[in-house]
Amino acid sequence: MQTVLLIRSETAGAVYVNGRLAGDVDSQHPASLPVSPFGAIILEYRPFTSGYLPLALRIPLSQGKPMMKEADDPRIYAALWPDGLIELELIPEKSPSALPPRFLGQAGDVRVFASGSSVLCETPSGSFSHPLPHSASAPAFTPLQAGLLLSGTLPDSSQYALVLSHDGASCPLTLTGQSLSLLESGALRIIRPLGDSVGHARLETWTCTPPQNWQCIAAEPMWTTGAPNWPSTPEAIAVAAIEAAQLGYRAEAAAYFSLSCPCGDILDAVSAYDGCTPLRSPLLSGEPAVGLMKMEGGLLQITPAVYRASPGGPHGWQIDSMQLFSP
Repeated sequence: MQTVLLIRSETAGAVYVNGRLAGDVDSQHPASLPVSPFGAIILEYRPFTSGYLPLALRIPLSQGKPMMKEADDPRIYAALWPDGLIELELIPEKSPSALPPRFLGQAGDVRVFASGSSVLCETPSGSFSHPLPHSASAPAFTPLQAGLLLSGTLPDSSQYALVLSHDGASCPLTLTGQSLSLLESGALRIIRPLGDSVGHARLETWTCTPPQNWQCIAAEPMWTTGAPNWPSTPEAIAVAAIEAAQLGYRAEAAAYFSLSCPCGDILDAVSAYDGCTPLRSPLLSGEPAVGLMKMEGGLLQITPAVYRASPGGPHGWQIDSMQLFSP
């Protein structure tokens, strides 16, 4: 089985592997090339766009598996797909801003600044820096009775909120989601999409009790777009069934299976994984399958779940069998 690298980047640039040009890449146009399943890959990236730093990485391979460090490297996202495909997504760091920090506001003795991809709090006892979510817009500053609220938007139009302690030294709460609102009581309310294809979400209300103990006091189920996006193809049915099991919606997951298919054991098995996704390419065996995702250290591993489906059920297709793939 040939090991193949698939490399893409958030920003356009040239990629070199072991000193040789692999191609120019961006988020939609990856470069691919065969590599040895053993040894080290020396990966270099040179951005075409100003404002980003080049990067160089050493990635050891053993039997076609990247040996990623336990501590995640924020500059790279690695996934191991079935049949020897290694996907690497590069996330170049932005160049340090030459602009001075921008003053956001002040609460008591704490002065708050936006400084590149971080928030800086200057106090009589020292300075404290807190990173913003990746690619976040500059935040708005709102003093609260329970702390210092910093909120803004993300590239996908979702919103984020960081609540800092009164002295700016810690960040006891970080939220991302949709329709973020500050209630008159000082509580925060946000719609948290659960990340599945059907669109489950929760309307969460967060409140603080002294000294800095933020808790979710209410979580109401809802749909991300107001209505479910029910699956309509065999592959989408398989993904939705697994995602429902992983979210704990056991009855919903079982409803995707035919009445003749005992699904308890397989739903237990897939619930141990972190997510589910369509495969990048069909299995070499030709069997229909979807990918079960599991983070191990700094590497996302995808294990195939093979299924059989037939017409029927409430969404046009039903699963007749499913099992973890054994090559």
